Amino acid sequence: MGNDWILNHPAERDRRQKGLLRSLMMRWYAPNEKGVMETVYKISRKLPKNKFGELAARGIAAFMNRVLTYSVVVTRQELFEFIESLPDDFKITLGNCPCKELTQAREGLDGTLKGETCFSCATPLETDVQIGEGSRFYVEKVPSFRYITKEELIEHEKKLLDMGLVPNVYLFCRGESAICNCSPISCIPMIANREIGGYRLKVLLPGRYVARRREGLCRGCGECLSLAVCPFEARKLVETENGAYAEIKSVDRCYGCGKCAEHCSQQAVEMVLRSAN
Repeated sequence: MGNDWILNHPAERDRRQKGLLRSLMMRWYAPNEKGVMETVYKISRKLPKNKFGELAARGIAAFMNRVLTYSVVVTRQELFEFIESLPDDFKITLGNCPCKELTQAREGLDGTLKGETCFSCATPLETDVQIGEGSRFYVEKVPSFRYITKEELIEHEKKLLDMGLVPNVYLFCRGESAICNCSPISCIPMIANREIGGYRLKVLLPGRYVARRREGLCRGCGECLSLAVCPFEARKLVETENGAYAEIKSVDRCYGCGKCAEHCSQQAVEMVLRSAN
């Protein structure tokens, strides 16, 4: 699906912000988002880890993506291009992430995810960015939220990206709504995706880009397999008689956050358009 909506004419972006139904739903959603996330968290834990559970979860995710919300993973460059593109009259607010409040209360600030690799959830709670028309409902109804400037947002995002968090742009009723900064251990959509569908649910939608190995540059150190570098556990080490190299497990598994390309000291990873891969 990508993030092509940011290329729309300013009048179209403004129109998407001001629908009556969207306004009413956001007014309800702002103070209830934590409860919604807690419900998703409980469902992800209770649904059977089999084909039936995955199909049920896929149906819920498809309904949410088509009718109410969807969130698209973006690279660092795309994130800052998106922020710079925000119209001057779009308000920006920053507050506590409901996912992190819930999961950190259960796991502790130093909780870890023991998957194929390990990742700490010791990240700040203040990672939830709301933009546009709905941002005022968060300031009015959620105590942790405050208004910030575009310049403050850029500096804040740089710090969060350096912690290994995954940026994604969130749409609510087809209008730009938020920037989420997700951890694989404390982001409930990522937890649901991993727990039930093995990263196949697409609760978060893959971005426009996908990682690709540059021939001859990878020395097989394996650092990019870490969750701190690849939060979707999408990379594998391939052993050959001439040595080892790392690459993605499949195009579908790579969500296109670009962290592996940023991290690789050998510049052995490049991000290419998914449609061209």
